[in-house]
Amino acid sequence: MSSLHVRSPKEVRRAFRLRGETVSAWAQRNGFGKHCVYGVLSGRIKGDWGEGHRVAVALGIKPEPRRSSKVGSYLAGNSTNPSVSQLDDESFDSDPDKEGTPMR
Repeated sequence: MSSLHVRSPKEVRRAFRLRGETVSAWAQRNGFGKHCVYGVLSGRIKGDWGEGHRVAVALGIKPEPRRSSKVGSYLAGNSTNPSVSQLDDESFDSDPDKEGTPMR
């Protein structure tokens, strides 16, 4: 989902009801485990990484991650391994709720 508008889990559940589509059917059609999708919608799974993150992005609960061209090119196999000094600040997604908090 490339929209700038991020939806709440409540909005997503309402959209499922309006379309008459079950969460299980959506999960199966999109290749996700239904338990993970239900977990993201209930808030039990935050969707910070892995399948939970992919589900949250597909549902529009989280925006698609931005990648710098250097990192994207490396991940696509089109360049050599960039050193940390070669990566710009936008290469790493920051959590706006934790800005200024040192990583541990």
